[in-house]
Amino acid sequence: MVLLLLSAGLASLACITTLAIGALSPVGKALGVLSAVLGIACGVTGGSVAAGLGADERTVAAVGLFCCSSLMIGGSVVARRLIRKAELQRHL
Repeated sequence: MVLLLLSAGLASLACITTLAIGALSPVGKALGVLSAVLGIACGVTGGSVAAGLGADERTVAAVGLFCCSSLMIGGSVVARRLIRKAELQRHL
């Protein structure tokens, strides 16, 4: 149950970070969508692996959410760095 609550909190944080990079620029919107798609794919894969190992439904959902949100947050951080680096190079 604790893992499910932690995963839900991370999912909320992942949504906020993805929306934040989408507000930066049009490129940020594209990178946010890419981050979300990769996160969802990773979440489905993690959930499938957990289900294949015989975990119950709550654990499968928690593992899927955790994998998805972790990759979305990581992708958002990388996208934000790329956007800021591109803006700095454009000004120089």
